[in-house]
Amino acid sequence: MKKAIFYFTILLLFSTCKKESLYKVATPTFSPTDTSHFVSAEVTINCETEDAAIYYTVDGSDPTRSSRRYLNPVTIESSTTIKAFAVRSGMEDSRIASKIYSIDAAVEWQILYGGSEDDEFNSIQQTSDGGYIAAGSSSSTDIAGTTNHGENDCYVVKLSSDGETEWQKLYGGNGYDCAYDIKQTGDGGYIIIGASTSADISGTTYRGEEDCYIIKINSGGDIEWQNLYGGNGYDHANYIKQTDGGGYLTAYLSRSSSTDNYTIKIVELNSDGSVASTKSYYGLSSCFDDEEYARFVEVTDDGGCIITGALAYQIPGNSYYSRPWRVFIVKLDSDAGKEWQQATDALCPFSDGGIHDMIQTSDDKYFLIGRAEESDVDDGYLIKVNSGGSITSELTFGGSGNDCLNSISSAGSGYYITSGYSYSTNIGSTTNSGSSDAYLMNFYSTGSIRWQQLYGGSSIDYFNSALKTSDGGYIAAGSSFSDDISGTSYHGSGDGYIVKISSD
Repeated sequence: MKKAIFYFTILLLFSTCKKESLYKVATPTFSPTDTSHFVSAEVTINCETEDAAIYYTVDGSDPTRSSRRYLNPVTIESSTTIKAFAVRSGMEDSRIASKIYSIDAAVEWQILYGGSEDDEFNSIQQTSDGGYIAAGSSSSTDIAGTTNHGENDCYVVKLSSDGETEWQKLYGGNGYDCAYDIKQTGDGGYIIIGASTSADISGTTYRGEEDCYIIKINSGGDIEWQNLYGGNGYDHANYIKQTDGGGYLTAYLSRSSSTDNYTIKIVELNSDGSVASTKSYYGLSSCFDDEEYARFVEVTDDGGCIITGALAYQIPGNSYYSRPWRVFIVKLDSDAGKEWQQATDALCPFSDGGIHDMIQTSDDKYFLIGRAEESDVDDGYLIKVNSGGSITSELTFGGSGNDCLNSISSAGSGYYITSGYSYSTNIGSTTNSGSSDAYLMNFYSTGSIRWQQLYGGSSIDYFNSALKTSDGGYIAAGSSFSDDISGTSYHGSGDGYIVKISSD
């Protein structure tokens, strides 16, 4: 009898243990259930099984007991696949739960501008009335209300807050004219800087090859004054700003002297466009042992400037175009004296020197962006430089195709908005719509991405300028060759392209 009771007890214990071991932990659930968010999402993971431990991944891989254990809500700041499972001693592990959270910048409106020929925007700014002003170039002869002056004109469009055209103007002469930057001035008008090869612009003297072209217009787009600056060679400026005294400050690259390399000119203008002062730097060729070619210059808050360009690796027998080039950076003070110089190991195209834009931070650091050559393709490129000229980090962005960053501006405390283009089909959870899409990326000062998104249609699309707007959203401008962008009317051969993105 005792023996029978013993065996029965063993059988009961075995049956109980077997039943408990086969009992499965509840599958984890995610909150919020809405998977589409603008900038970020705080994701909580729950399990109905009491005292169960949850493990998760955010890279799309299946989690294991060695994965990260869930203790606090997970912050998702870029499109992410999150997976989780739960475990408890004596119970069978749960099934793996999975959810994709999409971080997207929603389009409020997108519009194409211009005529039947090539049109593009290089700069966009928000205006004091809540609208926008965009500047670039046009070779179209059929833009409503405008007169084309020659091969290519500076193209400026004033927009309402919802993108409707209030007025549009073409400026220039019989040559090639283009606007690179536009700023609203204290009197409600605008200052424009660009380039010109025209010899017949009213009230100006053309000096040769390419001159810096500056136009002051009133709030309605009428010319108050316009001037050409430079010498008999190539003179090129990227940006202009108004000074506290009502004048203007710019810097430009000049090859109008007898030397082969560039002279750097820091020029202050009076409010009427006359030259108040010019400071020149002739020592660029002595900064480095190798050959260097300046490609970009921008004034800094102290009245000096940053110059960047392409620096050659000395490889005997290689031509200019076949030898590798790397990015160089030179900082000048307000008297055009050199403060520091730096060179990177990143390879860059000879044609543009790799750097396309720069922003100075509140603590006198510099973020420079552009493109770097990586394994036969271009990546979006960011260099962070401290006030003394030391490079603190170099980062690349994008996917497996050619990617490029063209502009950078502040998007709030500690983060930035960049614009450019991408040929990649594997940037996060974005969808490439065609050959090249216009690319927006929002990132923290550390370089980590908040969100990134592609815009456009089935052909070539790109952004040259983007900024945060007063409503907390974003505006971006560039060009599009796509005739199938939702809600737009394509005019032909490349249109100016502007997209308004919803607020954070």
